[in-house]
Amino acid sequence: MEIWSRLEKLGAGEEVVDHVRAIETADDDLARGDIERIWAACRRADAAVWLAAQRGARVPDIVAAVMACVRLAAGDAAPDGPVADALDAAGACLAGDEDARARCIEAAEACVEIADSSMPAATSRGSSDEGLRALARAAEWVARATEGLSTAAARFWAVRAESARTTGALLGIPSSAVLGLSPERPLELKEPTEDEAPAQDELAFVLAATAESAAHSARALAAPSFDDATIAEAHATCVAMMREALDETR
Repeated sequence: MEIWSRLEKLGAGEEVVDHVRAIETADDDLARGDIERIWAACRRADAAVWLAAQRGARVPDIVAAVMACVRLAAGDAAPDGPVADALDAAGACLAGDEDARARCIEAAEACVEIADSSMPAATSRGSSDEGLRALARAAEWVARATEGLSTAAARFWAVRAESARTTGALLGIPSSAVLGLSPERPLELKEPTEDEAPAQDELAFVLAATAESAAHSARALAAPSFDDATIAEAHATCVAMMREALDETR
């Protein structure tokens, strides 16, 4: 199956699928099915999110890379308020703070109010209203992504615990002993077993949310000019940041 078709099946957005399909079906046809060639040719931040997962990157690492793009887009535009709250909560949630999950949801909803407002709050650097709306969307979606990661991790843990309980009962040993010998499941997007399907579905949501954040980050980074060339340059900047960050984790 072509990579663009895999992404379409996973629920990637139309623009992502079209971008990857254009790379994969170029005239020379060398990129067909070649994830490394497609990754190297990618110029959209949201497409890079999905492609990174196809390369086997851990989903938390992808979220962290996009969070860095949101912070770059924010600059000093939102030193406090919902955007800063969302980034702080997302960072804490990504670091494993379970108490931050509720903060992520609250901050995401507050960012929605900014994004939907006809009169966004003023910013310290005077970026455009549209730029601030894009930044609020980027912060909203990265907060939702990190909260979703916590949900996915809990679902994987439940599968692992049930497997350990069953194995322990068969062997006549405590499930805790089985868990000690069973490696923790890395948060990677893979073809799921039946038991893992709900957790993998949650990871697919996390990637979709992260891709939304990446796209809005690029748009916010392009503010106050939103011509095609500036937006394309902003996407390229985010993709370069993601490549550097993710290559360090391989």
